[in-house]
Amino acid sequence: NFRGKVADSYLDVMSLEMFRAEFMGRQWGPKAFFIPEFNEKISAEKAPTRELAAILVLHDVAPWLVCCNVAEMRAPYDRLEAFGYGDAEFIPYFDANSPAATDMKNVYISVFKRSDDQAIAFIANLSKEDQTGKVAFDESRLGFPIGSLSSWRDDDVKLGVEGRGVTLQVPKSDYRMVLIKGKGKVTTQGSAG
Repeated sequence: NFRGKVADSYLDVMSLEMFRAEFMGRQWGPKAFFIPEFNEKISAEKAPTRELAAILVLHDVAPWLVCCNVAEMRAPYDRLEAFGYGDAEFIPYFDANSPAATDMKNVYISVFKRSDDQAIAFIANLSKEDQTGKVAFDESRLGFPIGSLSSWRDDDVKLGVEGRGVTLQVPKSDYRMVLIKGKGKVTTQGSAG
């Protein structure tokens, strides 16, 4: 659909509304795959693929590993696989009861929640500017009180919980992943590594 039309950003040729309507595949049942269409030069770069990965994970859509920077595309999916996201409930940013909120413009948050009071928040900054702001999680939507937060981008660094959330910097056209653990829960299922 976008061969020769997309340069380095899919957001230049489609909106998030268009992506939800055409590329999530929920109406057909089977898991959808998105086939990237970057040219060879852009495929070698990291940033365009990281932005596309942000869009795909935000919508729980898997990539076909062609015409992109494969290592950068695999990175968030490898983390999600280690978490066990295949058995997790996907709560998208556009859900009627959103799992999280932020005051950062063009930053969206989807969550993959396991049944053992752990979740991964996928926080995508789809703007063209680095942003810093508060992310507040909805504990009633998550189904458990927040015990701890860890950044999955910075070698599992513990983040300070501020009320029901955290203050984060999210690079432009990029993403952050935060591991959320419920209070008093210690599990060994699905390594975070």
